[in-house]
Parts: sequence; structure tokens; C-alpha cells
Amino acid sequence: MPEKKSAPKKTKKSSLKPEKRLERELLVIVGFIAFLIVLFILASLFFKAQNRFEYQGLSFTKEKYGELPVYHYYYYFTNTAGKIIQYNLYLQHDPRKNNVSLIGDPVILGKRAVYVSLDKSYPENCRENMAGIVDLGLFLSENQFTVVSALTNRTQAKEEDKQYVACENKPDAEVIELKGGNDETQIVVNGNCHEIIIGPDCQVRQAIEKFKLQIVLEARARNLRN
Repeated sequence: MPEKKSAPKKTKKSSLKPEKRLERELLVIVGFIAFLIVLFILASLFFKAQNRFEYQGLSFTKEKYGELPVYHYYYYFTNTAGKIIQYNLYLQHDPRKNNVSLIGDPVILGKRAVYVSLDKSYPENCRENMAGIVDLGLFLSENQFTVVSALTNRTQAKEEDKQYVACENKPDAEVIELKGGNDETQIVVNGNCHEIIIGPDCQVRQAIEKFKLQIVLEARARNLRN
């Protein structure tokens, strides 16, 4: 007897209408895109958090200035014209790892006129010696201090037609002496007398950045107390 051929199985058709099926597919796509957006935001926040840290109450962000990594902190102050200014402090060295010693009193500049006086011993062989002077002068002037350049040696000052200013002959003035030393780089403060002493290690930039940061920290502490 000839074999009976079985009837072809009917494929089960989807019970969803085409409009409903399209709507479900769109919801899946939208949900996946939303997931990617949330994932991107969380990843961005994570990486930003990795580049942020606190240093003595100041919030720093590690950023890139071109190819150079910098540490950024900003603050506000009111200038002499009564306008609120945002100042951006950029450091080349991580403040948490800056090991320049600070000896003596706090770094407090109580007067608007500041003498920046160069000593004959200030090292000429350090690569950043002049950059340090310029950096310090810009920081002071941009923070509304009047910067007066001077020399600590009377004879040299007379020869170069500059002011002769040292801690001993201007005890009531704000004096910053830049000089060289035989030991490690350090900052020594005695009241209005601020000595930035550059040692054989030539940590010029580190010393200037430590000095600037101490000014900011002390100013912030005074504002919090008032």
C-alpha cells in the first residue's frame, strides 16, 4: 500500500500584530540606548572622581594643559574695584607630594605692597630660576598685590638702579627674599620676612608652588574664621 504523506506542519504565527511587534522592538532599542547613556555618564563620573582629591580642605582636579599634567584649584575674591574674580591656581606638582619644608610662621601677607627681593646667592644654574620669579610675581599681582622688585645687596642695587630691600632694613614691610642655600630647598618665615631658599636640588618650581599654596590656605582659614 502506498504510504500516506503527512500533512506539512503549519508554522505558528506570532499572535502580536505588526504594530505591537514594532512598538516592542522600538522599546528594546530605546532601552538599550538609555542603558548606554547611563553607562557613559557613570564612567565619566568615575574617571572624574579618580582625578579629584582634597588637600587641606581644597578640592583639586588633575587636568591636562596640552601634554602637561597640572593640578587645578579655583577660588573667588573681591578685587579693589569691588568686582568678584575667579582665580585659577594651576600647579605643576602634586601638592600632596611637594616635600619642600616650611619653617617658622604661617605665610600671611597682611599688606598690599609686597617686595620681592633677589639675593646674589639665588642660583643661576637652576633651569627654572627665572620662571620661578615670574610665576611668583604673576600670582601676587593677579591677586591684587602691588609687587615691587628689589635686590638684597645695597651695592648691587645702587649699580643696577633698583631698590635695596632686605628683611633687616624693611622690618615692617612684606618682604620675600629669593636666595640660594647649601642645604635642601626650604621656606623660612619670620613674621613679615619670607625667605625662599633654593638648595642644590634646584626645586625652584616646587618652592614657589608651596609658597603660593600656603598663602591661599592661610587666606582661606582667615575667611572661615571671620
